[in-house]
This record gives sequence, structure tokens and C-alpha cells, in this order.
Amino acid sequence: MTPPELPFRALTIAGSDPSGGAGLQADIAVFTRLGVHPMGLPTALTVQNSLGVRQVAPLPADSFASQLHHLLSDMPPQAAKTGMLADDDIVAALGDIIEGWSVPHLVVDPVRTASSGTSLLSDAGHAALIKHILPHTSLLTPNRYEAEQLWGKPVPTPAEAARCALALREMGPKAVLITGGHLQEKGHVVDTLADDGGVTTWRHPRYPGPSPHGTGCALSAAITAHLATGTPLREAVRRALTYVSNAIRNASSPGGGRPYLGDGTVSPVDEEQD
Repeated sequence: MTPPELPFRALTIAGSDPSGGAGLQADIAVFTRLGVHPMGLPTALTVQNSLGVRQVAPLPADSFASQLHHLLSDMPPQAAKTGMLADDDIVAALGDIIEGWSVPHLVVDPVRTASSGTSLLSDAGHAALIKHILPHTSLLTPNRYEAEQLWGKPVPTPAEAARCALALREMGPKAVLITGGHLQEKGHVVDTLADDGGVTTWRHPRYPGPSPHGTGCALSAAITAHLATGTPLREAVRRALTYVSNAIRNASSPGGGRPYLGDGTVSPVDEEQD
């Protein structure tokens, strides 16, 4: 009897969001919807709901490192992503492991602050991220404000985003995708990728209404899932952007705060009727 084919595996290293809107839980949902085996390693526990984050409790770095070592010894992923890394101890522990880790693709979402204003990575952790993680990064996925913190200059428009993405590649990542949700582009969201082939942009309609929670997490998770299956980077980004665009249009409000993303594998009804 032929042994069953092993599933593609994707790993998320992120904070726990008990409401399911972002972080570890949301990443796992995206992995599952896109057909890869989901693995998740928490960096912190949070007190939050749809109205915002109230408290963050980072895990002990030695416990985090032990979990990651144990996981990699048996189930190394084809692709991994990081989200909230919480503090410099977690970043340092991850950096030490990355030195000897042969994961083919590492996607880094450089999360700094929750939408409610709560810090999700200390200043020392951010400096450690730049020093220890970015040189091993396959794709960096900052939004406008995260890109500005890394570059040290304003990034208000797609033109600046292109220059910033090229500049951030000099910090170590093989590729940089600056997400366009916060850029000043009326009527459209413009996402900008800089890689070995130059700069590529994608334009999607900017849908009215409040911005759903967790779009950055979902995008980086969807890219990670596609990379895990062997999809080339640009195609993985294109597919992930389509996934998030659908997920935004399928968003709903399970609580009293911002909407949460829906299933991005399901096209909205009006698209199905075209």
C-alpha cells in the first residue's frame, strides 16, 4: 500500500486573539481555508474582544523556544509567518533558532501597535526584529505606518511606498510588500511589492464602510499558505490579495466593534452573478 502523501504545513508565530479576529486564531483559519495543515505557536496571551486589546502578556522566552524546537524536530513547515512578537526576549529567542532553521519561506508581518493603540512589540523588540529577523526574511509585509517606522520617512502615497519598499530590501528581506489600505489613494487600495524583479503593484477597489479587523494578519497568512504549496512569490501575493479582497466583502460583525473578515475563498454574490 502506498503511504498517504504528507500535507503541506504552514506555521504561524503570533499572539493569541481569543475573539478570533486576528493573530494566531485568524491565521489558522486562513491556513485551513486554503488547504494547508495549520500549526500555531503563541508568543503572547491577550485580553481583547472586537472593541480592542486591553492587555498583553508575553510568554516566557524559554517556553516559547522549547515549543518551537520541539515542533521543528518533527513537523518542519514549508512556510512560516510571524505576527505579534511581543518583546525583545521572544525576538531574540526566535532569532537564535532561525540561525539554524532551514524553513524555505519566512513571511514577517512587523506588527507594532493594535488598532486600539495597545503596544504589541516593545521598542527593544523592534530593534531586535530589524537586527535578527529581517536578514532571514523571505517577505516583509508592513502597512504604511509600520513601513514608516522601519524606513524613518513618511509613506503617504503609492509612489513613496514603491521607494520605501526598495529601501527596506536593503535591510535584509528578499522581498517587501507594502500594503495599501492606509495609503492616500482615493477609490483604490494599491499594494506594492519590491523583489528581485523590480516593483509590482496591484490595485483593488476600496470598499466603503469601516475597515475590518485583521486584514494584515489574513494577507500574510494567505501568502504563507500559498508559498507552502510551492506557489511562486508574486503569484502567492496576487492570490492572497484576491483572498483578502473577497474576505473584506464577506465581512460581518460578531461583536460590538469593527467587522471581522469573512471567508476569502468564497466570491461575493454579485461577482458570482457576473
